[in-house]
Amino acid sequence: MPPTFTAEMLGLADGGVVVLVGTRDADLSPAITRGWGLRLAPDGSEARICVADATSADTLANIADNQQIAVTFSKPSTYRTFQLKGRVLEVTAASPDAMADVVRHREAFVQEVGTVGLPRELAERVFSVEIEVSPAVKALRFRVDAVFDQTPGPAAGGRL
Repeated sequence: MPPTFTAEMLGLADGGVVVLVGTRDADLSPAITRGWGLRLAPDGSEARICVADATSADTLANIADNQQIAVTFSKPSTYRTFQLKGRVLEVTAASPDAMADVVRHREAFVQEVGTVGLPRELAERVFSVEIEVSPAVKALRFRVDAVFDQTPGPAAGGRL
């Protein structure tokens, strides 16, 4: 039975969250990259995240090797944070729908980090560097096996 995504989680994922995509290689060495356009399936079974192709080489190699993924998303203004763990089912070029989610997410990100004092120009630079280096974007569709509350505090690390 897949985990359940709460209305709070679905809303947070649709906002200007910071998303980090974690993987590991055969020697258990981690790789991390920034993710964009997080989309959670309402039934909790799957999720999709997009990554810049050229800046995610280690992440993509690790996924090709073992399919394991951990995606953490956090709202900068509150530090409300969740982590999804699972197995990648498919890696494809980002579809027009996935790219629309990336664009929506980036705009929401700029707005969100503005509330904590990061000027728009600096916030846009976070992803414009990725676009300059790698206009190609991969979509990672993954099965969600576990969800964790990673918000700082006494419940941090608790499985949901």
